[in-house]
Parts: sequence; C-alpha cells; structure tokens
Amino acid sequence: MNEVVKRIYVPENDIWGLPQTYLGLQFYPIKIRESNRKGLLYKVFAHPKNYIPDKEILKMSYLKFLLIVVQQSFDKKGSQVGQWITEFLKYATKEDDVNILYNYDTKHTSLDNISFYIMVGKTKISEYDFDNIREIVLEQNGIGIDYIEAYNKELEEKLDFQRKQGASFLEEVFSFCALANKTIDDVGEYTIFQFQQHIKRLILLEDYRLYRPLEASGMIKFKGTVVQHYLSSTKKLGRYDSILIAKDDFQKDSDVFKVASNK
Repeated sequence: MNEVVKRIYVPENDIWGLPQTYLGLQFYPIKIRESNRKGLLYKVFAHPKNYIPDKEILKMSYLKFLLIVVQQSFDKKGSQVGQWITEFLKYATKEDDVNILYNYDTKHTSLDNISFYIMVGKTKISEYDFDNIREIVLEQNGIGIDYIEAYNKELEEKLDFQRKQGASFLEEVFSFCALANKTIDDVGEYTIFQFQQHIKRLILLEDYRLYRPLEASGMIKFKGTVVQHYLSSTKKLGRYDSILIAKDDFQKDSDVFKVASNK
C-alpha cells in the first residue's frame, strides 16, 4: 500500500463492512453473496503490470495500462475493459453516472499524448487517483496490491494445481456455516474480508482444540513450534507462501542440513 493510501485508509472500516472514502466518494466492499462482483473486481484490478519487462508499460498508469494494453489483448477495436471499469465503479460507489474520458495533447508523442480520466457524478478521477483506488479496493476486499503484483507465471501454474486440490468456494461456505452455526443468508451478508478473517480464526480454533491437548499430554510433538493459539497474531500470507518455504525454515527443519552442520 503506498503512502497516500496508508494515510487515508481506515482498517477498522473493514472489520465492520463499512466503505472506504477517497475524493469524497465512498467505495463499498463486496459481499459473499455477490460473487459476480468479485469476478468483475478481478477483471478490473487484478492484472499484474510490474512483471511485464517493457519500460513503456512499467511507467504508464494502471488505468492507461487497462484501457490500452489489456484491451488490446482482448480486442483492439473493442471496449470491454472500459465497460468493466464503469460497471464496477457504479457498483462500488453506488453512483449511476460514470464515464471514461480522455485528453489528447499534440505536443507529446507516443502514449504520452493521451491522458485518461473518469467522471463519477461530479467527481473527477485522474489516472493517479485510479492507481490509489485500485489499492483501496484490493485491500478492502482481502487481496492487496502486493498479492497481485507478485504474479509469477511458473509459480502460478503450481499454485493453480494446489488450489484444485483444496476446498471449493461452495465447500468453504457450507463448512463455515457448520462451524460457525450460521445460515446461508447470514454468510451472504459477510464481506469477503470478514469471511476470510472469520474462517481463518475458526480453523485456528478447531486446530487448537484438536491438537493442543495431544501436544500437552506428549502424545504428539511438533518440530520447533507449538500449536498456534487461536488468539495469536497471524501474518498476511504472500501469493506463493503456501507452496514456497523460506530457506532458513527449510534448513532448520531439514535433517540433511542438520547432519551436514554436525560434521
């Protein structure tokens, strides 16, 4: 999260499912029942830009990247990306009047002669503002800008394989209902962020209830750690943390390194 967004972002709002405010506009988080909106969020804000080794792309704003580079990958003469942007902003801000416009400066060459902006009602969103809005929307919906920009094609293929082995969204929702004693309607009103945080704590609590008595009695023993308490702090995982292990952790737990270090 950049310094501008850090100064204005209110983390407590995410706890209660309240909107974040930027340029006087309120940006509302997506609820679990609105899965189609989550797909739209990914279409608009989840295209990694920084991994592309092209100076022109790296220096351009995310809005310009969307409207020019991403749109060309779909259809050079089409306007799908612009439609996704306006549709999402109408939903997120609850404003019906959203329009993408541009300025053309003949004094510059290449892509520098075009600058885009978005009017949401009477509020003007510049390319710079849209970069900040991207960070706000990703953060409030439990994703984060770092997660998107960490994209690596080779690692992504391995991560996709792991995801297919895990629980589906349907299984997660109904397991959550069972564990938390909630109805489907209850869960549907959760924001994505609330659902992620609640289910994480439920899993910690169930693991603690199951394994802590066994650990305390000596029936089981974990390498170098103890069962994590359900009230302990948890760090936000990176995009590939579930399939990668830090070198120091690997060396600590590996018998091969232990044998080598004792010689």
